[in-house]
Amino acid sequence: MTIELKDCISLNLEQKNPTLELKLRGDVTEVPEDIGLLKHLKILRLQGNNNIMKLPDFLWELNNLEVLDIIYFNIKEISPSVEKLVNLKQLLLTYSKIEKIPESLGNLVNLKVLHLQGNQIEKIPESLGKLTKLESLYLSLNQINEIPDNLGNLTNLKTLLLSSNKIPELPESLGNLVNLTWLDFTENRIKELPESLGNLVNLERLDGSFNNIKKLPQSLEKLVNLKSIDFSHNKRFSDFFAILKNWLKKRSQIIPEANS
Repeated sequence: MTIELKDCISLNLEQKNPTLELKLRGDVTEVPEDIGLLKHLKILRLQGNNNIMKLPDFLWELNNLEVLDIIYFNIKEISPSVEKLVNLKQLLLTYSKIEKIPESLGNLVNLKVLHLQGNQIEKIPESLGKLTKLESLYLSLNQINEIPDNLGNLTNLKTLLLSSNKIPELPESLGNLVNLTWLDFTENRIKELPESLGNLVNLERLDGSFNNIKKLPQSLEKLVNLKSIDFSHNKRFSDFFAILKNWLKKRSQIIPEANS
């Protein structure tokens, strides 16, 4: 059974994965409490508005959820009770003016996808290093000023997006993420890259434009699976084309403009 209501609700309860998608009108100021009655929901997608400033407590009691997608709210922070959603595999909290992520998020050990882009987050909780099943982590478009060393524990990561933050450096531990295929740290404040990036031998896309990088580590020559690399709008690299020369034979796409 699929019900389409004029308030843009899509509800399907006969699927293998019971799903509710709800777009809340601009005059709505809270999430409808009846959602808390849908205990068997596995997928919940909520599109909000600037008038909704808090997520209701009943949301954290929907412990069969595997996907929670929250977008366009004005909620500032996430309750520590998020840890009750122990079956979550995908958590998307995007473009909702979130400033703080609770340490308890690190207890959602079944997460494979965590998207937090488009918020106002300054600090990544250390506990995120416990999410060792993560394959996709989006942290772009925030105010993050430091990447914790234990992010290197997330060895199943395939995509790590860090663009448009205030990050001054990348930790050496990032070299442990040997399954990464896409790393993006565009538009930050990075001046130097760790040699350990050369360990990311499965990397296919490397985006580091709009930083203050002056020199590339020689170890990048080992990234034989790269298909796209962009270090445009950085400082002038004296070593860029020397390294590039060793890449060309195995690259299908190179973006060589390294001059600001």
